[in-house]
Amino acid sequence: QNFGLVTQISDSEVTPPFYTSSISDKNGNLLFFTNGIKVWNSKFREFSIKDQKWPWLDKIDEVTPLICQYPGNDSLYYIFGISRGKNSAFKNNLIAITIDSRSNAGLGAIRYPDPLNDTNYYTLLNRDCNFYLAGTLHCNQKDTWLTTISGNTVLNYLVSAAGILPMPGTTLPFTAQDFDNDQAYSNIKFSANGEKLVIPVVSRNKILVYDFNT
Repeated sequence: QNFGLVTQISDSEVTPPFYTSSISDKNGNLLFFTNGIKVWNSKFREFSIKDQKWPWLDKIDEVTPLICQYPGNDSLYYIFGISRGKNSAFKNNLIAITIDSRSNAGLGAIRYPDPLNDTNYYTLLNRDCNFYLAGTLHCNQKDTWLTTISGNTVLNYLVSAAGILPMPGTTLPFTAQDFDNDQAYSNIKFSANGEKLVIPVVSRNKILVYDFNT
């Protein structure tokens, strides 16, 4: 449970309508947050990008990001993201980047491989995703479910100590065009216990609610 007052961030560069994701330690202390374009640490300092190696670019991309801890590792985190930028080289790609929260004197940094090239600093999970992304804790209390939509199919990925594993998808009772949310600001959402998944169908003015087996 979380206790205490909510603290407003007043000096962040994040402005609407950007989506954001943040993560804290077990005591509720902010570690870092992102809008997909940039990443800031708990001191609101921007993470350095090495040799311009970052998939999403300012003024070109709009990203729905999601931060997820590496299961079994208390210092490494994934940033997952999907872009819908019209001129983006990664439009509709589901991508994962690694963050090391203990590097840079404990302020955190992007974890780059050595040697570094144009493609080995991120993991491409899917090339055709809609602008939806959510996650929830697995029932084993260790792993995480990552969920998105591709066309009219719900895609699930199991994030575990073994890596990021794709799972069988579920077809939704509408067409792929109904889930094209390039012009809308909506997202899928899990209930707090992870047992329900809410999916907006903006073009039909409907909301789908599904049971989810965590």
